[in-house]
Amino acid sequence: ATPASARYSNGEHAPGRNERPGIEPYLAAHNLLLAHAKAYRIYKSLPASTIGGGMMGLSNCADFRYPRDPASDSDVTAAQRAMEFQLGWFYDPVAFGEYPASMRDRLGKRLPRFTPEEREMVMGSSDFLGVN
Repeated sequence: ATPASARYSNGEHAPGRNERPGIEPYLAAHNLLLAHAKAYRIYKSLPASTIGGGMMGLSNCADFRYPRDPASDSDVTAAQRAMEFQLGWFYDPVAFGEYPASMRDRLGKRLPRFTPEEREMVMGSSDFLGVN
């Protein structure tokens, strides 16, 4: 999430864009996922003797979100949604072929959609999912 948000939302890192912070981070992340999936598929198409049985995966920084009041349904829902926007943003497409429903509901058309071909390429494009 950091490459997309720090570069295209708040402009903190190169290319330092923040002209459309409600759109560009999602486009950037979508393209990061597609590039990852393409690289994964190419890597896995190489003969095992060439790659030495290597593995390829995703690793995401995750600040776990806890509800402010665990007895509050709205706080629990907000914490879950925050986790979906951080981890699910990148992991759900790889595991399930689609972004979390909470992202789709909140972002609507600002969140790109995968074509059927892209969904097939992205889903399963990781030997492991890491968390920093």
